[in-house]
Amino acid sequence: MEVFKSSKTRKEKTHSAIDANHTDSVTGSLAITNQTIFSLYVDPNTGDNTKHEIILQSSSDDENFYDNGAKVTGCGVADDDTLVTNFVRAKVIVAEGTASTVDITIIAQ
Repeated sequence: MEVFKSSKTRKEKTHSAIDANHTDSVTGSLAITNQTIFSLYVDPNTGDNTKHEIILQSSSDDENFYDNGAKVTGCGVADDDTLVTNFVRAKVIVAEGTASTVDITIIAQ
């Protein structure tokens, strides 16, 4: 019997205290090698954290990023988004409306 192991390795990057009250707030990018399944975790840090929307973006060149389907409103998780890309990051697309920060974790596997 042959046992096959996945050649994909898990990558994870956490960004602390991202300003959730500005739509130009983005995380740093995460370089992707062979991962195709992504999760976006948004945890409260300070202030209100109920109305902002944060979306996962992808890029082939680490300069031009495009919105994808994984989106979190307030705090929570968007799990198992499938992408084929070279870089990912998260971006605030709807501001909270009051001073607030969040911690954002991107997991690629």
